[in-house]
Amino acid sequence: MAQQKPFKPKFNFQFDNKNSFIGDRAVRFNGILATIQIGYKSRLGAGYYALSKNSRFTEINSKNGIDTLITVQNFRYYSMEYHYILVNTKHWEVYFPFELGLGGVNTTNNSNRTLPINYVLPAQVVNLGAMGYYKLFSFIGLGGGVGYRYVRLGSRPNDIADDLTRPTYSIRVKLYLGDLLNIIFHNDIKRREYELKNKNKKA
Repeated sequence: MAQQKPFKPKFNFQFDNKNSFIGDRAVRFNGILATIQIGYKSRLGAGYYALSKNSRFTEINSKNGIDTLITVQNFRYYSMEYHYILVNTKHWEVYFPFELGLGGVNTTNNSNRTLPINYVLPAQVVNLGAMGYYKLFSFIGLGGGVGYRYVRLGSRPNDIADDLTRPTYSIRVKLYLGDLLNIIFHNDIKRREYELKNKNKKA
């Protein structure tokens, strides 16, 4: 029985943008993600995500005759991720990401009876999803995914946490950096071997 070759860790770096919602409004998170595949079924990652500048969200809460205007100015968080890899073949990759994040939400509250008040609320994020890619070549894939983001804002009650807990979705082009570097260095080694062989023939 042939022995399975030992697994070599694979590194990858990518822009990891996600579409989502705050309340009923569509918004976008811009992010970066670095990962290392530590086995045939497991990948670990670390990332940073921030609400796009044009995705500021505002809602009006009316209570006891007081209208309160709540604006989410920004939402940033750092994440740690685990990916369970279901399929990883020459042309297909399917995995389930599990994400835990820590960050903060900047809000401005302005009622018709008080001056605006700025808050920076600590945020805990949990995101579960499914991702899939079709590899056009060994180093580039086209795909997307869906997920669900749960957000908790500190220890004090805040209605905006319910508006931030929403589905996520994305359509992406993924560059497999490790495979691309292997192709580049492999071709470079082959070129040097060819040049050295021709040089020995001429000597």
